[in-house]
Amino acid sequence: MLKVFKPANFQHLSASAMPHKLSGPETFDMPVKALTTIMRELGHTQIDLLKMDIEGAEYGVIDALAATDLPIGQLLIEFHHRFESVGPQATIDALARLNRAGFKVFAISSNSEEFSLVKACRPLLPEAHRPTLPHRALSKFAATAPQLTTFHQALT
Repeated sequence: MLKVFKPANFQHLSASAMPHKLSGPETFDMPVKALTTIMRELGHTQIDLLKMDIEGAEYGVIDALAATDLPIGQLLIEFHHRFESVGPQATIDALARLNRAGFKVFAISSNSEEFSLVKACRPLLPEAHRPTLPHRALSKFAATAPQLTTFHQALT
């Protein structure tokens, strides 16, 4: 069971696994299943893409993912370090765990809350052999370059 905080105003916010300034004092217990259990029940042997927007519960899920070697190709995660009960260090630590588990960040949203990671199954192409993109395609990634550098420095 997962303890979930009800929002103070149901018209403006989802329930959350973490208390924060917009959550109310009331909680409820929500039944949850491990990803391995769901995979087994559905007969899945791999996950191509796993998206997590689970209102603060992502940190516990990441701990479980990092402790296993589940065949997951790509992760899309909305981190909730904006919650005062979490903070940015929790996200840096979670990204470090995922990095040690073989996941590499390839994109970060402009608000630094959504991260896209891919499992590094084989060495990346040397820079000389990487495909080039038109300048217009590269421009949309320009805002994330400083963020990637900051998170890379925090992880190394």
